[in-house]
Amino acid sequence: MGISVKVVSDMRIEDTQRNLYDREHATLPKRFRGFENWRLSYVRRIFSELAVVPEDQLLDVGVGGTGFTVIASALGGTFSVGTDISHVACVKVRDYAMQSGASPRSHFVNSSATLLPFREASFSKIISNAVLEHLEDDDLALDELSRVASPRGRVLICVPNSYMFMALPLAILNLWNDRRVGHLRHYASTDLVSRGARRALRAIDVTFHAHVIKIVQAVIAMVIPAVRNPASRVWWHLERMDLDAKGDPSGMNVTVTFEKVAIAPAGGATSAAAIAPTQDMNR
Repeated sequence: MGISVKVVSDMRIEDTQRNLYDREHATLPKRFRGFENWRLSYVRRIFSELAVVPEDQLLDVGVGGTGFTVIASALGGTFSVGTDISHVACVKVRDYAMQSGASPRSHFVNSSATLLPFREASFSKIISNAVLEHLEDDDLALDELSRVASPRGRVLICVPNSYMFMALPLAILNLWNDRRVGHLRHYASTDLVSRGARRALRAIDVTFHAHVIKIVQAVIAMVIPAVRNPASRVWWHLERMDLDAKGDPSGMNVTVTFEKVAIAPAGGATSAAAIAPTQDMNR
């Protein structure tokens, strides 16, 4: 009986999240406009932490309506897949991939993070950004991330940092944002590391980011639009200050990069054909 109640509850939360993001992604522009500064910075940071190379198979769980990680990865020559609970997001990002020239190596699948439609050990590099905090049963999602990760593959998980460590201005901002976007929890880095270890995921790096300097950066960019230009020295200087504080736990978000330590299954590396999703949105 308890399991049945939990499943019903999960579906209600999932439906609420899906409706929220369907509405949000429907407002995105029809034309691909490139990457804003913060997306460029994010791609550089996580691709460096994951050590992404063209020979990888990359998965972004919860790719969103811009799909910038999958598009950037595909443009770099890596076979890349993005999943999202929002069908609108998947359709939108498929169009962006076609417009940017990334579609031959990029694929998008409408699926839940708690039930990924891929074989075991399918991906060598996996991203889960701003996903776990939305799920009632985040353990199921962690199980799935570990399941589809190949041996010695890397899994990067980014979540809201624990309120215990977050700087007060950021904590106040998060109290408002949690209700707005449906966050169910925050995470201590130590808890995330231990939960990964129980799933054969060994933590190899912990990074705290989005410190108070990001508020300063956002305000300056709002007042002086030129700061949002990709060539702006001011924006990138402030971004570097935030990245240099990666060991300071007062940041708004925490990212843990894991390596899958399980023994490789028989049969060797997985081919692109073998990991093709069951519901490819490009078809």
